[in-house]
Amino acid sequence: MSRSLTRRGKPPEESIFELEIGETAAGSVRLHFRPRRPLRSFYGHERELAAVIYFLAAELERRSGQVRATWAISPEPFNTRLDIEVADDREQGEAQAFLMRALAELGLDALVVG
Repeated sequence: MSRSLTRRGKPPEESIFELEIGETAAGSVRLHFRPRRPLRSFYGHERELAAVIYFLAAELERRSGQVRATWAISPEPFNTRLDIEVADDREQGEAQAFLMRALAELGLDALVVG
């Protein structure tokens, strides 16, 4: 990931997390956060990770409302992920494209796995 999410109007800086887009066993879209470099400890960064995940979840909720999407945004910072839960297989491609577009507009890169 080339840039991190901005906080309180500060310019983006190098992120300590990489984003991976995959899918859940049920076929929903999953955004997984992986450490970019070895962390001092998981607990040393869990608040920063939670802030990033909740910020991104809120942004995705706003954008989902604008496109009248029926999927659900499910942030899980304790599992280092954010899921977009889709109702059926038709929505999976739409949800993944939506997520990739939103990340690009925020200046974030994600690796698509799977």
